[in-house]
Amino acid sequence: MNPLLVTGLVAVGQKLIDNLITKHPDAQSPSNPPSGVSFERHLDNSQAIKPPSELIHFLEAKGIRDGAGFQHTQFQLRQQLFNQPELAHFMAQADRTAGFQLTLSETGLYTLTDSAGKQITFSPETPAGQLAHRIRQMNHMEAIAEIFPGYGMRDLAYKAEEQPPGMQSWHLPGMS
Repeated sequence: MNPLLVTGLVAVGQKLIDNLITKHPDAQSPSNPPSGVSFERHLDNSQAIKPPSELIHFLEAKGIRDGAGFQHTQFQLRQQLFNQPELAHFMAQADRTAGFQLTLSETGLYTLTDSAGKQITFSPETPAGQLAHRIRQMNHMEAIAEIFPGYGMRDLAYKAEEQPPGMQSWHLPGMS
């Protein structure tokens, strides 16, 4: 056998054994944590599962798992908004079949406008405002679904939270 080949094989074998038996000085272990990285940061990086968001809690509580359930819930939320006592006087005078425009202002107030241009403004802290917020979330999630077709409800909810709504005004179909 060629002496150079034998010497080379022995040297490679020796390095392999040395690497397997002896510990590399930069190796991480419980007693040798990576330098400059806190335990909390390590823990944050290791948690790959996101906690459920408020929107996901809502979707799961309503049992929404598909587009039909999503559409039905949107319809119910619109009905609940239109039937709010604080909007009763406005809704009594509005043409409910023509549809409405729901707008979120820069100041955080919601405005509902009917087809004749009549408006009512309400705070997000009111029951109507809370329903308007939920309608806004679901309309945004619906827009995200058009960008990411095939995503599940949870993934769409996360995407909707990651990407702020581009529009601050939504058309709400009327009710017969």
